[in-house]
Amino acid sequence: MGQPAANYFPIRSVFIVLSTIFPEILVHHMLGPLYPYMARTLAQSEDQVGAYTGFLASAYHLPTVVMNLAWGGLSDRLGRKPILLAGLLGFSIGCACLGLSTVFWFSFVSLLVAGTFTGNSVVAKGYIGQIAPDESTLAFGYTAYGLTHGVAAIVGSSFGGLLADPIVTKDSPFLQKHPYFLVCMVGASLAIVIALGATLFLKNIPPTWKSGSAGGHEHHGYESVAVKEGDEAVGMASDHETLHGIHKRTMPSDDDDDRIDGDAEKPWRDSSPSPSPGRSVVSQTESAKLEPSALDYDDSEERTHSLSSTNPLLFSLIQYYVPARVRLFYRAHIAPYTTVLTARSIHIILLYSLFAFADSTFNTAMPLLAASPPDKGGLAMTPKSTALAVTCGNVAKLVTKAVFYLLQKHFGTMGCYRLGVSFIMLAALTLALLRAGAGDGSAVWQLVAAAVFAGIGSGISYLSVILALTESVSSEHLGLIHGLAGTTASLVRTVGPIVSGGLWQAGVREHVPGIVFVFCLLVEVGALFATRGFGVGNS
Repeated sequence: MGQPAANYFPIRSVFIVLSTIFPEILVHHMLGPLYPYMARTLAQSEDQVGAYTGFLASAYHLPTVVMNLAWGGLSDRLGRKPILLAGLLGFSIGCACLGLSTVFWFSFVSLLVAGTFTGNSVVAKGYIGQIAPDESTLAFGYTAYGLTHGVAAIVGSSFGGLLADPIVTKDSPFLQKHPYFLVCMVGASLAIVIALGATLFLKNIPPTWKSGSAGGHEHHGYESVAVKEGDEAVGMASDHETLHGIHKRTMPSDDDDDRIDGDAEKPWRDSSPSPSPGRSVVSQTESAKLEPSALDYDDSEERTHSLSSTNPLLFSLIQYYVPARVRLFYRAHIAPYTTVLTARSIHIILLYSLFAFADSTFNTAMPLLAASPPDKGGLAMTPKSTALAVTCGNVAKLVTKAVFYLLQKHFGTMGCYRLGVSFIMLAALTLALLRAGAGDGSAVWQLVAAAVFAGIGSGISYLSVILALTESVSSEHLGLIHGLAGTTASLVRTVGPIVSGGLWQAGVREHVPGIVFVFCLLVEVGALFATRGFGVGNS
C-alpha cells in the first residue's frame, strides 16, 4: 500500500488522547464558579470568603508548578500513554477526597492531590504535536484540543451549578453535610472509565517518533482524515507498514550509553544536517528528505564537538576531570533545557504567563463579585445563576476555538494573541465600571457580557501561545517545552487567585471592589506591549 499523504490526521488516536484531558477540565470548570460558595461553608466569617476562595483556587494549580514539568519530561522518556493513565487515576483519588471533605485544610489538601495529577493537558499537547505532520494539521489538531477544552468547560460550569444547587441536596443529610460530593464524584468516576478505555485502545508511540519524518506517517491502524481542501482520501496503513524500516531506532541502547561514556568513539554525522527546531511546512518537507540516522541526531553531540574545536583545553579538562556518569547525566537531563530555552521560546512563555496571570485573576474575581452580598459589593447571585453566567463565557470560548483555525490563517499567531488580549481587557473594563453593590438585572447582564468577552479572549490567546510554543522546538522536545510553559503558567495561576482574593477583600474594605478588575486590565496592557518585537512575526 502506498504512503499516505502528509496532511492526514489519525482521528481515532486524537479522540482517545483528548478524552484523557476531559475529566480534569470538567472538574476544574465545575469548581470554578463554586469556590466562593465552598469558601463560605468553610470560613468563619464573610470577611474570610475572599481569602479562602483564593487559596482554594490556588491549591488546584500549586502542584502543577513542579508536576507539569515532571509529567512532560517523563512523557518524553517513557511515552505519552503511561503518563496519561497515571494522571487519570491520581486525579480520581483527589476528587473523591474533596467530595468527602468538610473542613478547609482537608479540602485544600484534596485539591493539592487532584492538582498533582492534572498534567494530562501538557502530555496531550505533546502527543498531538508529535503526530501532526505539518503546520496545517497541527493547527487543526490544536483546534480539536481547544474544542475539547471548550466542551468540557461548558458541561462543567453548567452541571456544577446544578449538582451543587441546594434544591438537589436538601433532601439528603449526607449531601447537606457534603454539598460538593456529587460534583467531585462525577469527575472521579469519569476519570476511571476513561482510564480503562485508554488502557485498551490507546497506542503508546515512541517519544522520538515523528509523523511525516523520512516520508513516513503515523497511522497505527487508525482512520485518518484530510484537513486541506481538495485532498483525496487514502486507505489505512498498518502498524508494521508505518514503522518498519523508518524509525527502528527510537530509544538509546546500552551501546549508546557506552559511547557517551567515552568507551567508544561515536561517529560524527557532519554530512547530514540536523533538523530545524522550527515546525514549519518547509522544514517538515526538508526533514522528510533526510536519512533516518540524521533524524536521530543528538544536539548535545554537536555542542560537544563544537567545544572540542573552539576550546580544546576546556574540552580536555572536562573529559579528564568530570566523571563519565556526570557527563551522561548532563546530556540526558540538563542539555535538553538548553536546547528548548531559546530567546524565541522564552518570549512565548512570557506571553503565556502574562495571559495566564490575568486570566486566573479575572476568573477568581468574577464569581466573587457574583456571590458576594450587596453590602460587600456583590450581586448576591445563587450558585446556579453564577454557573450560568460562567457557562455563557465558556460557550463563547468554545465558538472562538472552533474558528481559531480560520482566525490563525488570517491574522497569524501573534495577531490572534493580540486580538485575544484586547477582548480580555474589554471584559476587565466592563466589570471595573460595574456599579458596586448593584443587584438589578442590568448589572447581572453586564457581568454576563464580561464573561463572554473574557471567554472569547481566553480562547484566542490560549491557542495562540500553544501553537507558537509547538512551532518553537523539534518534536522530541515537545513534552519538555509544554512542561516548562505549563509550569510557568501554573506558577502564575497559583499566585493569581491569591492576589485576586486579596485585592477583592481590600477593595471591599475601601468600598472599591472593582480594583481587582483594574489590576487585570493593567496586566493585559503589559501583555499587549510584550508582543512588540516578537521574532516569529505572524507565522
